[in-house]
Amino acid sequence: MIVSILCAIVHGSAFPLMIIVFGNMIDLFVNSGMFAAVVVQLDDLGILASIGYTQAQVVEDPDLLQ
Repeated sequence: MIVSILCAIVHGSAFPLMIIVFGNMIDLFVNSGMFAAVVVQLDDLGILASIGYTQAQVVEDPDLLQ
């Protein structure tokens, strides 16, 4: 009976934990897409060229914009 209770607890906790994992993964994808859009806009405005960087350099090393 103890084993079945432990198995039920593990089974019940799997879904909420997967929601947390997949939620964080989705947030990472959305944030990286938003960053890429900002880099494209900076390049269109000529701001990246004025500070001497290309889109590829900024996407590869985002710390360049700090």
